[in-house]
Amino acid sequence: MNISSVAYQQNNLSSAQKSMKTLGKDDFLSLLAAQLQNQDPLKPMEDKEFIAQLAQFSALEQTQNMATQMENLSQAMHYFMENQAQRNKEAQFAKALSMLGRHIEGEAQGVGLVRGIVSGIKIKDEQILLAVEKYQVALTDVKEVAVSFNTENGQGGNKDDSQD
Repeated sequence: MNISSVAYQQNNLSSAQKSMKTLGKDDFLSLLAAQLQNQDPLKPMEDKEFIAQLAQFSALEQTQNMATQMENLSQAMHYFMENQAQRNKEAQFAKALSMLGRHIEGEAQGVGLVRGIVSGIKIKDEQILLAVEKYQVALTDVKEVAVSFNTENGQGGNKDDSQD
């Protein structure tokens, strides 16, 4: 046996396996019609058998419809989640942009509480960092935002209550 005939047989086998996996409702109806046409007239199919096969056909069709709907739902949810994540990133960046030139109070990692004017924005490892003096404050670590701070008593003035 030569190599090309083996490859041909494998291709035929794999296409036969694919067609076996894709038997659907049309194939089921064809088989049922052939069974009815070729049945022994002296021993016709009993009503119970026929009803059972119709019920199997109905269950098969409903299962296929449900699988299709679940796939569509899965794709829609995936699309929604990707878009939602992008919208969240955009909203966080817009919030950081609105803080440029504003006085903030927040926790700088390794330093503690920092107060000052936001002079820049940096994104590092998908985290938004605000440049305050010589420190970087993560947007999530901002405690207070104000137009200006009253430095005499340590209280902020003209607070912007839009920040959590």
